[in-house]
Amino acid sequence: MLGSERARYELVENDSQCRIMLSVMALSGTLDHTAAGAEVTIRALEGDERELAWLRAIGLFEGQRVRVLRRASFGGPLHVRVASGGEFAVDRTLAGHIGVEA
Repeated sequence: MLGSERARYELVENDSQCRIMLSVMALSGTLDHTAAGAEVTIRALEGDERELAWLRAIGLFEGQRVRVLRRASFGGPLHVRVASGGEFAVDRTLAGHIGVEA
């Protein structure tokens, strides 16, 4: 699950010994917490293969700039615009699996 920080562990072999490196990527948060009118960059996606394929097909992928146009009331979807100009409604729960930074 994405949070304010995401840790990635890498196992690195160096000659006959192994060491574990930890890198922490600080994220501003997730798309579901992004204010209307804000523009952010997608840094991480989580979900099953079907969800990830759909997100990438509509232009939501790592490195892409996204503007939140509207936030529906009562936990409804987010209306977003990707840098290429496409506009989409993204389920609020799914938006919680999209790590972003300002």
